[in-house]
Amino acid sequence: MAGFTPGDVSSPDAPARTAAAAAALTFGVLSMRNRILGAIGVIWGSGALLNWVRGEGPHGSGAYAAGYSAGMIFGVLLFFVGGYYLVTGGASKDR
Repeated sequence: MAGFTPGDVSSPDAPARTAAAAAALTFGVLSMRNRILGAIGVIWGSGALLNWVRGEGPHGSGAYAAGYSAGMIFGVLLFFVGGYYLVTGGASKDR
């Protein structure tokens, strides 16, 4: 291979290098996206929890009370799952 340089795109292993670079770039973008969405989840979840703590509770029918409780549970889930993705970026150990 006369005139071959390590960065030459016409080398036989160019598709493998390109795919590896694209996978690394995609993983970095996905990690940042997961961290941003995790921060949004923490903010919304803490807002829902603060509303539940500060509120005086549901007034009215049983369906309203059930919805109020479901909102509190959803707020807790948003807070903790958002915190997980904010801290880890959603990265698994096998990557």
